[in-house]
Amino acid sequence: MSTQTNWAEVECPVGHPKRRKEGIPLLKQKFEAAVARAFAEKKRCEVIRACGDTQRLTAMPVNDFLDLITL
Repeated sequence: MSTQTNWAEVECPVGHPKRRKEGIPLLKQKFEAAVARAFAEKKRCEVIRACGDTQRLTAMPVNDFLDLITL
């Protein structure tokens, strides 16, 4: 009788915290693609720039952000 079990490899999905380094760039690409489908070039750049700057985004009043992302 064996007292050991076989090793099993567990794969985590890209969104799992253990794969954060891989997931963040993919999430950014997905966000930028969605923004590109929704907005014209100038507005797209404004939205991506605002969302990419954490300090700017957290200091931005909610109504200004909503104005920014409203079609």
